[in-house]
Amino acid sequence: MKNERLAKVHFNSVIAMLVILPALHTEPGEVVTHELNKDGILDCGLYPSGINDTVVELAASLETAGYSAQPTSTPMRWKHAKLLSNLVNAAQALIGDVPELGVIAKAMRAEGEAVLRAKAIDFATQQEEKDRNQGHFAMGDIKGYPRLGGSTWQSMTRGTGNVETEWLNGEIVRLGREAGVATPINTGLVSLMNEALEVRMPAGSYGTAALLAKLGL
Repeated sequence: MKNERLAKVHFNSVIAMLVILPALHTEPGEVVTHELNKDGILDCGLYPSGINDTVVELAASLETAGYSAQPTSTPMRWKHAKLLSNLVNAAQALIGDVPELGVIAKAMRAEGEAVLRAKAIDFATQQEEKDRNQGHFAMGDIKGYPRLGGSTWQSMTRGTGNVETEWLNGEIVRLGREAGVATPINTGLVSLMNEALEVRMPAGSYGTAALLAKLGL
């Protein structure tokens, strides 16, 4: 969410884009997509709101290139919805796709929604996201390339030493402090991820029970 704010300082017109790309990048120079229909969803609109001819032209070009791209007058509403959906990324990177991940995801999303509402920040609902993805977003299998995790998991697997947690869960923590809304689960997850990065912990190797206990779940 910071990119658009920074860009607006330097440019009169800024285009915000919702990026949903189910790509796998764990090896240098190699990117694999498991998307069956379109290559991804790249909806765009003016920041903070609106549509102009450039937005319409950009969306049309992306459609021609194989993506599902729609002009939207409320791009940040959709980007905040994606933020909520991505709050689980760090937990998935730490413990993998275990059954308990759903409990963690639900708790973190509840915190995130409470924070956004307190800050009067609008976001698309999960049903709206489902409706938007219908017919455009479907995952498949590629022999020899199992998709074991999302973007945070991939960063841990590559051993980069840095991940996106500060910009996802950290954003909820920051907004929560501004709004006076407690965010213990997202705050705890930021700390746990930082600790894991310090010791170069392999992706998916954090104990599920230990993580739940430290998050108070």
